[in-house]
Amino acid sequence: MLFYSVPLYIYIVLFLIAVLGVTLFLVRKGKDAGVYIARLLSTDYVVYIFCSTVLFREECQERISHLKPFWSYGSSDIFDEAIMNVLVFIPLGFFLGWSLCEKYFAKAVMIGFFVTIMVELMQFVFKRGTAETDDIIHNTLGCLVGVTAALVLRKYITRHKNTYFQSFDFDGEPSLEREEKSC
Repeated sequence: MLFYSVPLYIYIVLFLIAVLGVTLFLVRKGKDAGVYIARLLSTDYVVYIFCSTVLFREECQERISHLKPFWSYGSSDIFDEAIMNVLVFIPLGFFLGWSLCEKYFAKAVMIGFFVTIMVELMQFVFKRGTAETDDIIHNTLGCLVGVTAALVLRKYITRHKNTYFQSFDFDGEPSLEREEKSC
């Protein structure tokens, strides 16, 4: 299959070229490029999560699921996996939190929740790992941490930047404008 034969770095380079092109286009149009970049990165990160947890995993012999919440607590090996599950979803939460406004905090966390539900369902259906309730809890927690970090950082930046900023239009003329918040 062609998808498996192309090296991962090719996809990364193509994505970065696309992000750069979209960023330049949005800056020329006067849009807030940061929000659009965060949306692109969140979409890319969802694809990365699906590739690493479903597409590029070896098929198991049978479908395995653990539906009892917190079944894995008590084992040190599983603890490391739980921490990893939290850490993997922090970037997704950060990108979602940056691209959505503060009033959509719950929506950003719910998107992370639905992504992890889809991952677990696909792992079960395609026999590509163990579908676990604990993974859903840990992944959603990671998304929550990421969304919170993005909103705290956004508030910090908003609070500590100047009311007016100097920007240059593409004619090379400096202009003072009041920055409008897009949220």
